[in-house]
Amino acid sequence: MVFGMWGYTAYEVALKPVWMVVEPVKNEDVFEALRRVGSLVVGLHSGSGTQFDPARTCADLKRDYPSKKDGIYYVDPNGGHWRDGLAVYCRFSGLETCVAPTMEQMPFAVITARNGLSVWYTELTLDSELTCQSF
Repeated sequence: MVFGMWGYTAYEVALKPVWMVVEPVKNEDVFEALRRVGSLVVGLHSGSGTQFDPARTCADLKRDYPSKKDGIYYVDPNGGHWRDGLAVYCRFSGLETCVAPTMEQMPFAVITARNGLSVWYTELTLDSELTCQSF
């Protein structure tokens, strides 16, 4: 297990409010205190892509870790808790993020128009036009 500042693990730091993590140092220079707080803030936004330290996006991951190769990493787009991160395939060579579907196959859906004609969703072509009523 890797221990960070003041002997806390990254997991423990994530669970503590900032005022509990930033421990005051007696007679510390104001600028040094700002540097310490600044390094904590930077650490919040640059995850390493692991399950417990997800990156915000694949682009952020590549920016912060240029040596990373294409592969499966964890991202958390809303920057919240690591538990709501998801595993994605980051294709850095093509600047793509691939998210696996939650269903292997879409159920058959029938779209019925106002004129009563029906068409299977799977039969729609690229030039098919769909309109919907806004609420």
